[in-house]
Amino acid sequence: MHIKQLECFVQLAKTLNFSRTAEILHLTQPAVTHQINKLEEELGFSLFKRTKRHVELTSAGTSFYQDVEDILTRINIAVTKARFAETAFKTNLMINYDSFIPHLPNMLKKYRQIMPHVYLYLNTSVLRYKRELLINNKLDVIFTSHEGLENLDDFTFFELFNGYFSFALCKNHPLANKSVLNFDDLQGWDFIFFDAMRAPDTLSKLQNELHHKCPNATIFFAEDILSKIVMVKSGMGIAIVPSFAVTDDPDLVLIPVIPLEKISYGMAWKKNDTRAELLAFINIVKEFYDLPFTNP
Repeated sequence: MHIKQLECFVQLAKTLNFSRTAEILHLTQPAVTHQINKLEEELGFSLFKRTKRHVELTSAGTSFYQDVEDILTRINIAVTKARFAETAFKTNLMINYDSFIPHLPNMLKKYRQIMPHVYLYLNTSVLRYKRELLINNKLDVIFTSHEGLENLDDFTFFELFNGYFSFALCKNHPLANKSVLNFDDLQGWDFIFFDAMRAPDTLSKLQNELHHKCPNATIFFAEDILSKIVMVKSGMGIAIVPSFAVTDDPDLVLIPVIPLEKISYGMAWKKNDTRAELLAFINIVKEFYDLPFTNP
């Protein structure tokens, strides 16, 4: 077992797509397949269930991913800190984010200006993992929906925006002129889903109900909101998205899902974590959203 095998595994666990993984790692698709096959052979169990059209983690693969991603992250950070041991990097901050968050580049730019000694690591782990990584001190702050954090007393959740789940359609779609849509309106159309590992429970429920109502529809899968939107604009299908994730796009139409399902989105961190480098980031985010600061 070596680092390249683990890198291929972690990236494939994120994308669930061999060609996309090969592109990200600058490898050929057969090379990625070879690395995964060798890793599974050495481990003695399967990490993925594979068909011609779909890839998903096995239960063993899910467990392995949770630990291996953190190991690789810490190896990369350790190597970087060692390489720059003579520079001002004294600590690190690990942030999990989603692709649609407004202002994030400017927030990070300002953070670097006031905290140049902090090594930043950005992570895009899927929903089912990010909360576990935060619980286990493998992430410092996550951007996430509030769903699933309600009963976790050890965390602070700060809402940045809220809205409702909506159907996203390209502007020239035959249903785009409707003011509301229910599942019965959608017979005969194709859809773009998140897999269960990437979707909040409410969204998974909506997707499952939609699939049940439209069993003959073709289902395409996207790995993040931006990918969903690109696929919608290309005419591949209809997607369910939070209303706040898509704003001011003239090529899209958002129509509320009926009955309305509310979603709250923000950032979360451990209540007992009062490190200056964490609080500085939290307050920069709040500044961009004109929210009250968090004191040490």
